[in-house]
Amino acid sequence: MNDFSNNMRPVIVNCNGRILNGYFHQFVSNVSDNYSITLALVEHMDGSLNYYDPYCIRFSDRERKNGI
Repeated sequence: MNDFSNNMRPVIVNCNGRILNGYFHQFVSNVSDNYSITLALVEHMDGSLNYYDPYCIRFSDRERKNGI
């Protein structure tokens, strides 16, 4: 694993039935007229980058408590 990956949070992407692992880079907002959209920039294990709806990602570096 690269040293830079230690500075990014690991995520699991669940989008359109596909489950992928990657690293979260940042949230990106795009504002146009009266419309705004926020996306999550994720780097996949193969080095490719994609934007996802924030609801599709889950940070996987936190311990789950009480099954939640």
